[in-house]
Amino acid sequence: MSQEIDLGEFQASVVTELDELDSFAQAWESCVRAFGGAYVQQHLDWYRLRSGDSAQAGTPLIVVLSRRGERVGIAPFIAKSTHWRCKLGYRSIVEFPIRQAHAYGDGLLLPSDASVYQAVLLALARCANPCHTVFLECLPTDSVLWQLLSGSAELPIDYWKYTPDGEVPHRRIGLEGTFDDYLKGLKRKDRWNIRHDLGRFDNVFRGRWSVDRVSARPQVVKYIAAVEEISGTSWQGRQLGRHFRETPARRHYLEECAERGWLRCYLLQCDGRPIAFLEGLQPESLYMPDETGYLPDWRDHQPGKVLWYKAIEDLFQWKPPRTMDFGYGDSEYKRQFSNQTTRQVNVSLFRKSLYTGAALVTHSAFARLMRTGRWLLDLTGKREVMRRMLRRR
Repeated sequence: MSQEIDLGEFQASVVTELDELDSFAQAWESCVRAFGGAYVQQHLDWYRLRSGDSAQAGTPLIVVLSRRGERVGIAPFIAKSTHWRCKLGYRSIVEFPIRQAHAYGDGLLLPSDASVYQAVLLALARCANPCHTVFLECLPTDSVLWQLLSGSAELPIDYWKYTPDGEVPHRRIGLEGTFDDYLKGLKRKDRWNIRHDLGRFDNVFRGRWSVDRVSARPQVVKYIAAVEEISGTSWQGRQLGRHFRETPARRHYLEECAERGWLRCYLLQCDGRPIAFLEGLQPESLYMPDETGYLPDWRDHQPGKVLWYKAIEDLFQWKPPRTMDFGYGDSEYKRQFSNQTTRQVNVSLFRKSLYTGAALVTHSAFARLMRTGRWLLDLTGKREVMRRMLRRR
């Protein structure tokens, strides 16, 4: 049963069971039409699939907000049992088990009204089983929610706001025109480097390599097996624990995405052996690459850049979206391939308690050490060298 919460001007229904989602499917679709729908996280079907994925250990946490009996909007979160990790480099030193309400940036189906966001945060705090943290991923810095959180006004409830990385570039690719037009719009140095890496790869492996698009349900099983092998040895798998194993839950998720026409992945193969992958979803006019990786013994051949080049070329030729969104974070390949840049931030809101305070203080201390280390490496021009060395371990 949903929990009803009286917030004065607003009324909130907090939904925590998957079988309750069908009861307001029509209202959800109405909110999608009113507040957007390009992001896959705004689709009810994606939310069902993600919440039902046992490997993610996620459960629904949805705030349906009304005012004077009229529905205002829907704020979908996924509640996860996870670990708040304090790291040095890629190594986790201390971990705090927490329950987190995870929102995916532009996935909230709400009007641009500060009072609405205040009401949602208040509902999350007053629900029967509140989370330790509310995590707002890829929050645009020009959004009303970020302006509310970064302003001088007090938050509507007793939260600590934490943004250890601060504002970072949010890079995208606008896919107007042709692929040649896109390449011409890149910086000359970036265009030369990209074509140089592709040409060098092709010269070494001419006639022996291909990039294959994976979008249909029958392709999923073979794709999952290839990704399991690649991700297990990639630096993301070794250093970040992002080893994507072949499980029934993962197969079900990708097959259902393919069934809905969302799945758009790519495999770079040489002599029939998969060496790099790119995984993403395209529900509407926006393509969101989510995961990538390559075999470490191929790093000197720049397989990642080769794969990105061919994938972007394909985006112009087959079911072209209007935009490709690189998501959170920055890196060399995003700087080279992007042609649009805004700003974004990851925000964690900690409910005040001794436990969350200890987690926050510890993480903040490690974050300061990391920032100092990055500053020193930038000062000596060794940051990229150190990053590559750590990824090779």
